[in-house]
Amino acid sequence: MEKSIIKLIKYLRKEDIILFIGSGFSLKAGAPSVQKIIEVLNKEAGTDLSKETESQTLRNITEKFVNEYGDRNEIISILQKLFSFTPSDTNNQKLLARIPHIHTIFTTNYDTLIEDAYPKEERTVITNNKSCAYDNTSVCVYKVHGDISSMNDPDNIVITDSDYKGYFKNENFNLIWEHLKLSFVKKHVVFIGYSLEDDNILDIIKTVRDCIGNNMKQLFIIAPGFNAEKKTRLKANNIEYIDSKADKILEDIIIALKDNIVSDFRQKKINKETFDKFCELNAELYATTTSIGKENRIDKIHVKEGFQRNELINFTIPNEIKENIENKKYNDRINLTGTNLYVPAFKISSNDMIDLEYRINGILISSKNEVSNLLVAPSYQEMKVRLKMPYIGFIETVKACRYVQDKISHIDMDTPICILKMIVRFGEKKSLKINIKADFKKNYNNNNEAIRWIQFLIGLSNKKKFFIDKMEIKGDVDNMDAITEYRKYEEYYTMIKSIECNSDVVFDHYDNYSTNNYLHAKYLQNYQNGTNFETSLPQNATVTFAIDTRKECNESIDKYRNDEFVMVQCDPLGTFELNGIQFFIPYKTTIFQHCFAKKINPIDKYNYEIVMQDKMTSYITWCTDTEPVQEGNILHLGNPNAKIDAANILSQL
Repeated sequence: MEKSIIKLIKYLRKEDIILFIGSGFSLKAGAPSVQKIIEVLNKEAGTDLSKETESQTLRNITEKFVNEYGDRNEIISILQKLFSFTPSDTNNQKLLARIPHIHTIFTTNYDTLIEDAYPKEERTVITNNKSCAYDNTSVCVYKVHGDISSMNDPDNIVITDSDYKGYFKNENFNLIWEHLKLSFVKKHVVFIGYSLEDDNILDIIKTVRDCIGNNMKQLFIIAPGFNAEKKTRLKANNIEYIDSKADKILEDIIIALKDNIVSDFRQKKINKETFDKFCELNAELYATTTSIGKENRIDKIHVKEGFQRNELINFTIPNEIKENIENKKYNDRINLTGTNLYVPAFKISSNDMIDLEYRINGILISSKNEVSNLLVAPSYQEMKVRLKMPYIGFIETVKACRYVQDKISHIDMDTPICILKMIVRFGEKKSLKINIKADFKKNYNNNNEAIRWIQFLIGLSNKKKFFIDKMEIKGDVDNMDAITEYRKYEEYYTMIKSIECNSDVVFDHYDNYSTNNYLHAKYLQNYQNGTNFETSLPQNATVTFAIDTRKECNESIDKYRNDEFVMVQCDPLGTFELNGIQFFIPYKTTIFQHCFAKKINPIDKYNYEIVMQDKMTSYITWCTDTEPVQEGNILHLGNPNAKIDAANILSQL
């Protein structure tokens, strides 16, 4: 891109440009050219007026016509007819209206194409001093030579050489002239649609420069194919030349603004109104934003109702990272908003990227320097699925996510107690192979809900028919390991419900099943109820303890090598936590009911190490307020309902 264009766009991005538009800007729309106006005047005069004037410009020809072949009213009438045309191609004007960075436009055109391109409530047309009082809209169009709407008042039209010479002294235009001079001081001026021969632009520039001196900012002129002589004249007047047609330069400007509008707004180079208007006109977008100190924050990008959101991310990365992505070596995941669902992703830091741009409907939202990381994930679809298991009268609808990884279809469902992961593979002869796994959550919200869902999972593992939407699914074999595990969850949820129902305990939240949570719930429920619970023993489990025969028994230890006995082990239980609440139970007593000494190893004359094994497959646990007390063959466990026959007790630990 040329340096002049880069400079022009830099000024425009800061809303630091005004436009000066000439007749060439309207030619595509069907407006009469200068040559066409001269042809009509020649026909009306019956002669070639250009041959009778020293300068063949329109201002001199119209002056000749008024002085020798007609009058001013005839010229005004001719202009009215010529400019009463139906516009054809108004692309130039439409492109201009898509650039809300331009708030002031001066034009020597008589047509209304420029103002017609803007909504009426957003622009003000100023044709004389009186209308200067109403320049309070986002765009002001100054018609410095008048327009067809003011042709009923010939004094407001500038067309002849005398009009041009008297323009700066005309009382109808002195306020417009003051606005024009001020604009040349405050803003950079861009002329477009001028050829230098058919207008008084250089005269205006020279007059302004004489008035304001060196305070004038940079001037640009945009036109195609100027020759060397014209370029020299421009250079002599310190005007930068951009060789381009109007539509091409306006399209380039819009593209450049799309690349910079977000960063310019974030840095407060432009105001919110300009930002919103540009995004609406060029991408059908609007944004939710927050002003924070010296910066604006874009909270969310929205698409206008009825329009499509097209998001595009282009990035360049080293081959090594590319290969990792292609090989699905994911190292992160993406959370789907409002759910506990995640999609696998590959995380790339900005330092590892060569380049990046993120666009919505063509607007550049972020570049490499504005992001810390990029997550690349498989294409996924968020949806809702309906699960039904007639066997238990179960019908529920849950949020789900479907994605494909390694040619395997994954459907993850967000249930109250777990993420239900369904993997679908195609087997031989296009048969479906479905595997379902439950990843349990750390917490859940409702016990009744949890019990229903765990019963559903038990049904899944027990070959019970169920439906996902209208698709019927049935397992091939019972999964007894899963059923055993899920039964523990079911018992746990039921215990928590029972604890709340049978006591004053109210939990603020519920932690999901774990071995510790399950055991703590067992302790608390049985302590509250004054009951015990059984715990299964691993096969061939043994317990090793030591006794002193002087304290524990009065006979030889050999007597107990094969005798069956009961062993009671009492330990302080103390404080434990369940669902965020701390509970205190003084003692836990464990009773092994049918024990025998598998091994007896002497330590010294009176002390022995005994390896004990229970013939039962389980042991009993009581939770009590006091340590157990033995009276004869009765063992009292600190609860009126808790006692056991203690005959043949060998030791109490």
